[in-house]
Amino acid sequence: MNSVFVYNHAQYNPILAETLVMKGKSLSNPSDFAVAVDEEFSDFQFPDDFVFDIWGAVSDGRSGRL
Repeated sequence: MNSVFVYNHAQYNPILAETLVMKGKSLSNPSDFAVAVDEEFSDFQFPDDFVFDIWGAVSDGRSGRL
């Protein structure tokens, strides 16, 4: 997760990262996650690539790939 934040935002925010991970854990597919992130964090205007990178990290964690 650190590398995703640093690559996209040049810094790591552990509170925001945890919030995004918890949001990802509560949803079952990347489309729902993207919509939820866009709605809840619209002030950040996260690029789609970043949102799907976060989803990928959450998905990898769920499946034991991390």
